[in-house]
Amino acid sequence: WIVQSVTAPLHRELDAAGRDLQLAGASLEKCRLAVETADASSGSCLMTASLDCTEILALAAAGHLQDALRKALVYDANMSRSAGRWQPLLVEQILLGLRPDGEADALPEDLLAEPIVASQLADSRLRLQLTAALLEHAVHDAA
Repeated sequence: WIVQSVTAPLHRELDAAGRDLQLAGASLEKCRLAVETADASSGSCLMTASLDCTEILALAAAGHLQDALRKALVYDANMSRSAGRWQPLLVEQILLGLRPDGEADALPEDLLAEPIVASQLADSRLRLQLTAALLEHAVHDAA
């Protein structure tokens, strides 16, 4: 009886953590479905795997951030599917390239709020897609 009373709080915490993980998984699945729906309605799914990484990076470097990030999302999705394993994100590479001086520790998801990025991401659907991709990648990295 003493062991049960001592371990009861731990069991409650583990149960709560399990519920939190289930909720996070369900939220991630909802984000994934929202992104897929947005992709289908926006026509971005018509792009093929023939997108070239260097061309996308060149778009970003030329200041065409919104177009580069849209294409990077498709590129990342195609690369992770074709490789059959989780790949580093081109989206992350583009965002990390935009870090302001002195912010070497800034995370890609934090950079979405930076003025240089936010001003070009007026499209909330694209922002949602980027956030979902970064979240999914973070979950896979943590696993």
